[in-house]
Amino acid sequence: MELEDSTGESSPGQTLRHLHDAIEDGERCLYAARPEKAWKVYDTLTDPMYCREVDENGRRRSYNLGTVTVDGEPMLRVKGGNAVWWYDPDPDDGYHWVLEDTDGTSIASFKTREDIDSSGAIGKYPARESDFEEGDPEREEYVAVGAPTELVPEPSLSREHWAVVIVPEGTTRAADLSLIHHGEAVPFDDLGDLADTEDLLSASEEPLRYTPTSLVEDGDDTADSAAEDAPDDETTASGSGGSIGDKFADLESRLE
Repeated sequence: MELEDSTGESSPGQTLRHLHDAIEDGERCLYAARPEKAWKVYDTLTDPMYCREVDENGRRRSYNLGTVTVDGEPMLRVKGGNAVWWYDPDPDDGYHWVLEDTDGTSIASFKTREDIDSSGAIGKYPARESDFEEGDPEREEYVAVGAPTELVPEPSLSREHWAVVIVPEGTTRAADLSLIHHGEAVPFDDLGDLADTEDLLSASEEPLRYTPTSLVEDGDDTADSAAEDAPDDETTASGSGGSIGDKFADLESRLE
């Protein structure tokens, strides 16, 4: 269970990282957030599916999260615009990942996601941190390369993988919650009326885990910088007198 506060609103890359990690662990990912942020999380997951955009050639632009490092050293690019990562599912040259500037100029290409931060990638980037001595004014012309988030499996609105729950202010019971289902908020009391409820909330082999998310601010739209943890100021539900983790005990039983 991921409690989305500022992460869902400011770092869609982190939202996708949570889903990727859950799938890798054979678990479902349940996002819980206040109404406005819950819809932002839902849009990140579905519009378009699991990526920032899809171009006319079917390439998928990844959200950025953090910085590309090779052997612990940040990779650099010339300052200006954003690091734009494209994933091509069927490239003619075998290079699935392409790094471009905002204007579409190609910077580097890689065959796999793993190649992007492998030792062999160093020479593909315009520069790296160790190319400059401390105080070198030329260093100011470069910024760290934003890292692409891992892609989850090919798009399919498969509800055994994730769900988004709306948690209104003052929530004290599961009946106060709603689940976003195909673009509509469905109160928990009405979930039994959905024809595909069993598929929608199907139990995985592993139980839902409760992991309060680290709230990560990401500079995807403004600068390519390492993500920093932000303080969690919503670990309790307003007016509930208890932790959100306690309040979701009933919710978890409904999803099993």
